[in-house]
Amino acid sequence: MVFSKKRAIRGTSLLALTLAIPGSLALIASSEAVTEKSPVRVYQDAVLPILEKHCYECHGDGYDKGKVAFDSLETDQQILKPDLWVRVLLNTRAGLMPADQKPRLSPAEQQTLERWIKYDVFQIDPANPDPGRVTVRRLNRVEYRNTVHDLLGVDYNTDHEFPPDDSGFGFDNIGDALTMSPMLMEKYVAAAQAVIAEAVPTAARQPAEGVVDGLAFDGTNARTKWGKRQLVFDEPAGVSATYKNEKPGSYRVKLEFEVNGTYTPDPGRANIVFKVDGKQVLNQDFGYFDEKVFTFDSTHKWAPGEHAFTLELKPLVPAGKKETVIDLFVRKVTIEGPLEKDRWGLFVTMGGGTKWARPEPLCVPPDSGCTVPVPLLAQFPAVPVTCTCNCAHPVGGKIAPSKLSLTRVCWAPPVAVPTVTLTTSSQAP
Repeated sequence: MVFSKKRAIRGTSLLALTLAIPGSLALIASSEAVTEKSPVRVYQDAVLPILEKHCYECHGDGYDKGKVAFDSLETDQQILKPDLWVRVLLNTRAGLMPADQKPRLSPAEQQTLERWIKYDVFQIDPANPDPGRVTVRRLNRVEYRNTVHDLLGVDYNTDHEFPPDDSGFGFDNIGDALTMSPMLMEKYVAAAQAVIAEAVPTAARQPAEGVVDGLAFDGTNARTKWGKRQLVFDEPAGVSATYKNEKPGSYRVKLEFEVNGTYTPDPGRANIVFKVDGKQVLNQDFGYFDEKVFTFDSTHKWAPGEHAFTLELKPLVPAGKKETVIDLFVRKVTIEGPLEKDRWGLFVTMGGGTKWARPEPLCVPPDSGCTVPVPLLAQFPAVPVTCTCNCAHPVGGKIAPSKLSLTRVCWAPPVAVPTVTLTTSSQAP
């Protein structure tokens, strides 16, 4: 009676408190709901009865086979220890536990145990999966070599250039084992520079440039002075030269000459006419200048072939009235083209001079059918190098691969054939 009376008083007090505080009933219900859904509460209500039924014979009631005793789990931290439940999950899934000749877990019990371990202990959230730690893995030596070869066509000797790869569990492609030391990073930078130098031309693309030197102009009253082609204002002159282009397209022709008189102004004058393939592009009178250089440009649409440049000088003042001599020095004619960008190539610099490397492979020698790849020409080789032709060369009635040993690459207008040594294999591919 006393106990019942106390319970009644306690219940009345709780009801009064609940009614006095708005929302308190909802708080109590919410608190109980959270408690019922907490991992520890689920363990006590659903998992522990399964363990007592199937596992306590070896892992409870004073027994701790494998150093596992479920009845010793007292704190929340001990109950929710992941290492313990990983073993439980693996053994029950594999059918190793319960032990042989012991009652097995029913499918419902197995599902209850697994769901609690996965979702309450491991905190797995199917709506927000955790991929875990992902190691950023570098390529090992073999992978790096194959990748560079497949992407750029360069066979880089990684066995010689890189140190041996670290290995783990007998493999050398495990991310956690493939370390990246400062020395290896330097090796990778050096490798990148070497591969790019071989695979990608590093020089800028520009239109081809050819030069016809002034001394190449010859004709009537053509003189030579100070190593230059000289025409004088007091006598008529006509000189010409030719240039052969190999590609059709637009070309820029740039004439450059110098007018050089004495220090005393001279009344002499002359008319200068410059023609390209018979077409007049310059007709102008010139008088005295003190070592002044003139440049005149013109653009032409050319087909492949030989083209003529003509320079004519006509005196405009009678010879008797001239007091001094005025010289016209033909310095050079520069030809740029084709000017269409899709026909541009690479300039390479060797021996202090700018030379032209054509955008397409050059046939070396002309009757062999073998070609030198453009990337090789863009490397500015300082020592002899060997490359494989992208062609086949007939040897003794058979088709065998050829190799070119490039001992020198020298480009000049018109494009010169490099000095090469051609060796061929005696076996058919």
